[in-house]
Amino acid sequence: MLKRFKSSELGESASRRVGHNCTTDYAKSSKSKCRVCKKIIKQNELRLALMLQDDEGYKSTAWNHYDCFWKHPETKKLNGIEEIHNFSTLKPEDQAKISTTFKDFKQKQKQNQAVSNKRKRALEED
Repeated sequence: MLKRFKSSELGESASRRVGHNCTTDYAKSSKSKCRVCKKIIKQNELRLALMLQDDEGYKSTAWNHYDCFWKHPETKKLNGIEEIHNFSTLKPEDQAKISTTFKDFKQKQKQNQAVSNKRKRALEED
């Protein structure tokens, strides 16, 4: 199973470490597959990846279509656009698209957390 590990959980080998948890670029070929929908990511299509680790500590680049990326459960652990490696190399319109979607994604996440907390308090009062 692949997941994002905390820094304290990373293996000792420096060769296993990657300095970022997320990256983006335009697909160089049509060979990569989306980890969410399992379909091919077409050449020159905007793609985003989470850097995930297996249980042995080896990193894996989990590429996703733009829309599928926001459905991946590990995406909610990202704290900001600054965590997305190569973000500044994207076309300005794609930077704006990611920024807007990320802002909306985090806002929705906060709303869901508030509802969840409200439900917990209601259950505790009963």
